[in-house]
Amino acid sequence: MKRLWLMLPLALAPFASGCSGDGTDPDGGGGNGSTSTGGTSTQGTGGDSQLGAGGTGTGGDSGLGAGGTETGGVGTGGGSDPETGGGAGTGGVGTGGNAGPGTGGDAGTGGAQNTECTDTNAAENFSFFVTSWHHMQLLSGSDDGFGGDLRYSGAADGLTGADNICQEIASRVCHGHKTWKAYLSTSTVDAKDRIAGTGPWYDYAGSLVANDIDGLLGEDARPAGGCCDNGVYDELGFFHDGTTDVNVDGIPDDDHDTMTATASDGTYDGFSCDDWTSTTATPEGGIGNGMAGLNTGLRMGHTWPAGSGQGWQTVHAGHACAAGTNFIQNGAGDSATVGGGGGYGAIYCFAVAQ
Repeated sequence: MKRLWLMLPLALAPFASGCSGDGTDPDGGGGNGSTSTGGTSTQGTGGDSQLGAGGTGTGGDSGLGAGGTETGGVGTGGGSDPETGGGAGTGGVGTGGNAGPGTGGDAGTGGAQNTECTDTNAAENFSFFVTSWHHMQLLSGSDDGFGGDLRYSGAADGLTGADNICQEIASRVCHGHKTWKAYLSTSTVDAKDRIAGTGPWYDYAGSLVANDIDGLLGEDARPAGGCCDNGVYDELGFFHDGTTDVNVDGIPDDDHDTMTATASDGTYDGFSCDDWTSTTATPEGGIGNGMAGLNTGLRMGHTWPAGSGQGWQTVHAGHACAAGTNFIQNGAGDSATVGGGGGYGAIYCFAVAQ
């Protein structure tokens, strides 16, 4: 008995078992077996090749797109019918499609550094803060902070970098929709002119800092609005007053020194770590040692009224530009660092567009 098989590729068609083209009847004893005459062979026709087309990769917003490469399939020729005596079919050879060259998309442009923010419950009119030790560490990538080089986020100059620091920190607490500036002076720019005419300003709790620039100036002055008579809020809502501010070990810390390079009238004081680009700059005459030496060096303000002075923007100099922290009340401390006298190189930030 013949079976008629569909012509399938050899890789898929099973072979018959127990059948022959010429045999003897197993039940006939000695009879002559019938002879099967081979049928005409059927020529297998090779399947059409499938052209593999290379996919085109499109670059994502911030990644480099890679084009996919697809390999063309190989057509398999049809085989002869295995039960018939005919000749083998001739299989056609499929030609594989050329690999498609994937075209990578353009590299995406990176977005803002921070796409999410943590709501710290700052008042809606929040427009003034001293930078926290937490964020100065985080943004600088160092436990000691930035020191006197504030060129953050690729800034070409120190003031732009300091503004970037203020803006980034504000963004992280959901107030990045405002424009923030650092209250710092340089050899060519006075701090008061960076924020002049854009008051009033309010602290984290929504209390008035000052109505205008005049309310911020004066010898041993605290901001005129009354918010900061005993201390200043940072952007996280911690009040820096020497009794409740905690930075390291759970014990209230002395971190009152804040960098300004600014005199009591809001103008440049004479030394600003090479305009906030250096951690090694030294003022003319060198750095003094101890309280007697607080006449030269980087000018500091006090976040809270300390024994050595009341002013929020200017009290004393005496510090060099190296990064460093000191949270112990020990007078002038180690004057080789910006935080040597009780601090961590913090700066003040003001919103100029509300």
